[in-house]
Amino acid sequence: MPPLYAQDPFSAVHQALHARWLDLPMAAVSVATEGWVLALVALAVYSWIERDVPSVLGVFVPLALALLLGGAGAHLLRALSSAPRPVAQGGLAAWRVAPSAAALATACFAAYTAAAYGRRGALALAVVPLGALAAAHAAGGWAAGVALGWALGAALGVGAWGVALRVRPDGRLAAVRGTRRARRSKGAGAPARLDREAKLP
Repeated sequence: MPPLYAQDPFSAVHQALHARWLDLPMAAVSVATEGWVLALVALAVYSWIERDVPSVLGVFVPLALALLLGGAGAHLLRALSSAPRPVAQGGLAAWRVAPSAAALATACFAAYTAAAYGRRGALALAVVPLGALAAAHAAGGWAAGVALGWALGAALGVGAWGVALRVRPDGRLAAVRGTRRARRSKGAGAPARLDREAKLP
């Protein structure tokens, strides 16, 4: 068996998470890490942060499209190149790994929200470990698939934010970024002004 899978840590975690008393919590985690649920969470969070519907939609729509694209891509790759558990001995089939859809969705949501809102959005990073738990609970979850899902999801989230800024340079995301930059500039300028004032006779 290739070493990538021979020592896969999710084998033990997968069995531990199937304890009877964990059935309900893990079912909740599995549902919470689905793309459509994260889209609803994002809509609720952005509605709380923003003040009007156009602003909410201006932030939400790029993430919704990214989650849709990421989910479809993850399921397509899993259908084309999944490695069943237990993995077969040797052969190219044993080396196939697809990104975890749960890991991809959580990373996409967290990366996009953090990119859009900075420190306020960094709280979304708390959902990222849930993607690993959901993948470990699933029969086909692999540590390599989770790592790949996290990487692709983070790239997709940041990419969606960047594309949205280019497509709508006067949109809500650009306004939020401008506000954050202004606050940083103001915060960085205050110590400099204090130093100059201290040097005055």
